Amino acid sequence: MDRGFVTHRDDAPAYWTLGELMTVLATAEQTGGAFSVLEERLPRGAEPPPHVHHREDESFLVLDGELTVRVGDDVFHARPAPSCSAPATSRTS
Repeated sequence: MDRGFVTHRDDAPAYWTLGELMTVLATAEQTGGAFSVLEERLPRGAEPPPHVHHREDESFLVLDGELTVRVGDDVFHARPAPSCSAPATSRTS
């Protein structure tokens, strides 16, 4: 990353996908390919299909509600405040 930046949620690009609102707060281009940050607003009971990331880790910060994350054979239950990370090449859902 060559320069710092600020992205306000109201000015960030947002997309509806799979019934959830996804707001792009930081892109890989902005961070020199180090990471990206997406805010997802999910309705209760919504979840992405099981999937695998081959190149990137995935992290979650739960602000409200609960989230169950499966990483391989492990299951994590996250509530507000804790964060959860899933390394690349692991199957998450």
